[in-house]
Amino acid sequence: MSDKFALPAQAAKAYVQRGWEPIPLRNQSKQPAGPWKDPRSWDDASIVAAFSGGSNIGIALGERSGDLVDIDFDWSEAAALAQYLLPEFPSFGRRGAPGSHRLAISAMPTGRSVFQLPTPLPSTLGRERTMVLELRGTGHQTMFPPSVHPSREVVQWSQEPDLVPEIESRELERRCGLLAGLAVVLRAYPREKGDRDNICLALTGSLIRAGLPDEEIDRLVHLVAREAGDEEAGKRGGKASATRRRIDGGETAWGLPELCSRLGIDSVEGVLRKTKRSCGGLFQSFGRPRMHKANPASRFETQLPAPHLH
Repeated sequence: MSDKFALPAQAAKAYVQRGWEPIPLRNQSKQPAGPWKDPRSWDDASIVAAFSGGSNIGIALGERSGDLVDIDFDWSEAAALAQYLLPEFPSFGRRGAPGSHRLAISAMPTGRSVFQLPTPLPSTLGRERTMVLELRGTGHQTMFPPSVHPSREVVQWSQEPDLVPEIESRELERRCGLLAGLAVVLRAYPREKGDRDNICLALTGSLIRAGLPDEEIDRLVHLVAREAGDEEAGKRGGKASATRRRIDGGETAWGLPELCSRLGIDSVEGVLRKTKRSCGGLFQSFGRPRMHKANPASRFETQLPAPHLH
């Protein structure tokens, strides 16, 4: 990783060059060191003065930084799946939460969009935190590298953020909605043998009804099973085409109610159904986000390869 992100003042200069507005944060904190709601211009002298002496660094999201959006993964399962479902979006995190943030350029109509489960959570999920992930834009700020997290871990880039995808806001929400839903399934997926194949059949039926193509469904089912440590993950996919024929022929095929029942998460079915309905056709356009350098004046389109699931 380049030395330009080694110290807060150096990083702040690099962020300004990308068209992002830095914000001084308190030492080892996510909290701003002073008022930050009004836009501010920076030069080298003011950056050195503000970001020396152990200051953390944040970025004003949304309109003040060229429509920069922080995809904030609260669940580790969501961050793990994002490696495969959102690989083109640059990420950063810390040792205890690797890849917990990814960046996109998107003109969100609201400053924040959340993917959250109702309380109380089913005991099968083994979690207290209801927020799976959130999209943060205008009116919000996020602690950026090389800040020191309150846990005393250093926040670091996974790769330099020279290219940030530009994506239409509704598509971004659809993609993150699907990812959040799959993260819940991954969290509840049984680690012991028994009902895994039936669960994957029900997941297949759920994704068919969400409007995803067969090939992508098979890859997603395999991905969830593999990330859950299923020793027979290779056998879990490959059933979308046959399941679709059953549905098209008017035969019974399991879907979301059966999936939630077998996972023991019936109480969150309504939220997952909303998420499922928001992600129809998502992967049909997965390979063609609009990309541009962090400097808003420099934009170009490129064809990204389709995500490869190992």
